[in-house]
Amino acid sequence: MVLGDMNLNFLQWAGTMIPDNSDEFSTELLDKIYQYGFLQLVKEPTRFWPGCAPSGIDHIYTNRPDKITSVTTSFTCSSDHKIVSAIRQ
Repeated sequence: MVLGDMNLNFLQWAGTMIPDNSDEFSTELLDKIYQYGFLQLVKEPTRFWPGCAPSGIDHIYTNRPDKITSVTTSFTCSSDHKIVSAIRQ
């Protein structure tokens, strides 16, 4: 397996559709987790870099979405990533 860019930008896919430009690692990961009912819960961009489109490369996965609430993102310090948080019930 060749590991390329391991930043899975969830803004580029919907549901269980894997983006055409996914590398082998990304495709294999998503193939394995979706069959067990895992969902990605972060729904907004989480990384911002000047001159680049915002991306969603920070994720929270669960196979029990009923147990996770209050998924939020917020900026802090000088990072180009937002902090992603959630509450587990």
